[in-house]
Amino acid sequence: MATNSSNQLYPFSTEDNKAIPLDIIRPVALMRQAISSAALSAITIPAGWSVASFYCPTGCIIQFVDTTLPVLPVDGVAYAGALLVPPNCVVTSTILPGAAKVVGLSGASYLIIQQVQKWAGVALQRQLSNI
Repeated sequence: MATNSSNQLYPFSTEDNKAIPLDIIRPVALMRQAISSAALSAITIPAGWSVASFYCPTGCIIQFVDTTLPVLPVDGVAYAGALLVPPNCVVTSTILPGAAKVVGLSGASYLIIQQVQKWAGVALQRQLSNI
């Protein structure tokens, strides 16, 4: 028996019909945090957050795990669970809920954290074409 599986297909594709798996995300919640390059800022990522987009006009470093990040990161030292957000860029990453530390790259600024959720269609293996 044939079934209509069009609801199991990617809604968007490239011109040559290749799927765009992370094209669609749904905004869920938003946080703003004042930050500085002169001091660490503590933030708490709420439980249930697993993917987020980050924006900081002056750039920053966020550490989600160990929280051993110093105000001035030391050359040659690896900081576990750290994420670089370059100036004026949006970075989307998986994250760990709980305590985190943030240090700005230049002066006083702010960090915007947008919790996002992948829509159901992005995890599908096929896409809808010829519609």
